[in-house]
Amino acid sequence: MKIRDSVAFITGANRGIGLAFAEGLLAEGAKKVYAAARNPETVRLAGVYPVGLDVTKPDEVAAAARNCGEVSLLINNAGISLRSSFLGANGMSAARSEMETNYIGPLAVSRAFVPVLVRNGRLA
Repeated sequence: MKIRDSVAFITGANRGIGLAFAEGLLAEGAKKVYAAARNPETVRLAGVYPVGLDVTKPDEVAAAARNCGEVSLLINNAGISLRSSFLGANGMSAARSEMETNYIGPLAVSRAFVPVLVRNGRLA
Protein backbone atom coordinates (compact mmCIF):
# COMPACT_ATOMS: atom_id res chain seq x y z
CA MET A 1 0.00 0.00 0.00
CA LYS A 2 1.40 3.37 -1.04
CA ILE A 3 0.91 6.02 1.62
CA ARG A 4 3.32 8.75 0.51
CA ASP A 5 1.43 11.23 -1.71
CA SER A 6 -1.85 9.33 -1.26
CA VAL A 7 -5.16 11.03 -0.54
CA ALA A 8 -6.84 9.24 2.35
CA PHE A 9 -10.41 9.23 3.62
CA ILE A 10 -10.95 7.93 7.17
CA THR A 11 -14.32 7.45 8.82
CA GLY A 12 -14.51 7.93 12.58
CA ALA A 13 -11.31 9.96 12.48
CA ASN A 14 -12.02 12.31 15.36
CA ARG A 15 -10.69 10.06 18.15
CA GLY A 16 -9.25 6.68 19.04
CA ILE A 17 -7.98 4.44 16.27
CA GLY A 18 -9.31 6.75 13.54
CA LEU A 19 -7.30 9.65 14.95
CA ALA A 20 -4.23 7.39 15.16
CA PHE A 21 -4.72 6.44 11.49
CA ALA A 22 -4.85 10.13 10.55
CA GLU A 23 -1.71 10.92 12.54
CA GLY A 24 0.13 7.98 11.02
CA LEU A 25 -0.87 8.85 7.46
CA LEU A 26 0.30 12.43 7.89
CA ALA A 27 3.58 11.22 9.41
CA GLU A 28 4.12 8.85 6.46
CA GLY A 29 3.63 11.58 3.87
CA ALA A 30 0.02 11.37 2.76
CA LYS A 31 -0.69 14.33 0.51
CA LYS A 32 -4.16 14.89 1.95
CA VAL A 33 -6.18 13.28 4.72
CA TYR A 34 -9.94 13.66 4.96
CA ALA A 35 -11.06 13.05 8.55
CA ALA A 36 -14.74 12.13 8.63
CA ALA A 37 -16.91 12.27 11.73
CA ARG A 38 -20.58 12.81 12.49
CA ASN A 39 -19.62 16.14 14.05
CA PRO A 40 -16.77 17.59 11.98
CA GLU A 41 -16.06 20.23 14.63
CA THR A 42 -14.73 17.39 16.82
CA VAL A 43 -11.89 16.83 14.32
CA ARG A 44 -9.04 18.83 15.81
CA LEU A 45 -5.92 17.36 14.24
CA ALA A 46 -3.93 19.97 12.34
CA GLY A 47 -3.31 19.12 8.72
CA VAL A 48 -6.47 17.09 8.07
CA TYR A 49 -9.62 18.13 6.24
CA PRO A 50 -12.71 17.58 8.42
CA VAL A 51 -15.74 16.06 6.68
CA GLY A 52 -19.17 15.72 8.25
CA LEU A 53 -20.34 12.15 7.75
CA ASP A 54 -22.84 9.87 9.44
CA VAL A 55 -22.23 6.50 7.76
CA THR A 56 -25.86 5.53 8.36
CA LYS A 57 -27.16 8.36 6.13
CA PRO A 58 -27.00 7.45 2.43
CA ASP A 59 -27.16 11.08 1.27
CA GLU A 60 -24.13 11.99 3.41
CA VAL A 61 -22.21 8.93 2.17
CA ALA A 62 -22.94 9.86 -1.47
CA ALA A 63 -21.94 13.49 -0.86
CA ALA A 64 -18.64 12.44 0.72
CA ALA A 65 -17.73 10.29 -2.29
CA ARG A 66 -18.80 13.03 -4.69
CA ASN A 67 -16.92 15.81 -2.84
CA CYS A 68 -13.73 13.85 -2.15
CA GLY A 69 -13.04 12.64 -5.65
CA GLU A 70 -9.27 12.41 -5.40
CA VAL A 71 -9.26 9.71 -2.68
CA SER A 72 -6.83 6.86 -3.27
CA LEU A 73 -6.94 5.23 0.17
CA LEU A 74 -10.12 4.45 2.13
CA ILE A 75 -10.18 3.48 5.79
CA ASN A 76 -13.57 2.47 7.19
CA ASN A 77 -13.13 2.97 10.91
CA ALA A 78 -16.40 4.46 12.19
CA GLY A 79 -18.16 2.30 14.72
CA ILE A 80 -20.25 2.29 17.86
CA SER A 81 -20.78 0.08 20.88
CA LEU A 82 -23.89 0.94 22.84
CA ARG A 83 -23.04 -1.58 25.56
CA SER A 84 -26.69 -2.47 25.84
CA SER A 85 -28.15 -5.75 26.95
CA PHE A 86 -29.72 -7.26 23.87
CA LEU A 87 -32.35 -8.81 26.16
CA GLY A 88 -33.20 -5.46 27.74
CA ALA A 89 -36.02 -3.10 26.82
CA ASN A 90 -34.00 -1.30 24.11
CA GLY A 91 -32.07 -4.38 22.97
CA MET A 92 -33.50 -4.52 19.45
CA SER A 93 -33.03 -0.81 18.74
CA ALA A 94 -29.46 -0.97 20.08
CA ALA A 95 -28.68 -3.98 17.92
CA ARG A 96 -30.13 -2.24 14.84
CA SER A 97 -28.08 0.90 15.54
CA GLU A 98 -24.88 -1.08 15.94
CA MET A 99 -25.53 -3.10 12.75
CA GLU A 100 -26.35 0.04 10.76
CA THR A 101 -23.17 1.78 11.91
CA ASN A 102 -20.73 -1.13 12.14
CA TYR A 103 -21.80 -3.25 9.16
CA ILE A 104 -24.12 -1.44 6.75
CA GLY A 105 -22.25 1.87 7.11
CA PRO A 106 -18.82 0.59 6.04
CA LEU A 107 -20.43 -1.38 3.22
CA ALA A 108 -22.21 1.76 1.99
CA VAL A 109 -19.04 3.88 2.22
CA SER A 110 -17.01 1.23 0.39
CA ARG A 111 -19.60 0.94 -2.39
CA ALA A 112 -19.82 4.74 -2.75
CA PHE A 113 -16.04 5.09 -3.06
CA VAL A 114 -15.50 2.21 -5.53
CA PRO A 115 -15.87 4.50 -8.59
CA VAL A 116 -13.52 7.04 -7.00
CA LEU A 117 -10.88 4.40 -6.26
CA VAL A 118 -11.22 2.90 -9.75
CA ARG A 119 -10.87 6.33 -11.35
CA ASN A 120 -7.76 6.98 -9.25
CA GLY A 121 -6.15 3.69 -10.22
CA ARG A 122 -6.56 1.96 -6.86
CA LEU A 123 -9.02 -0.73 -7.95
CA ALA A 124 -9.24 -2.61 -11.22
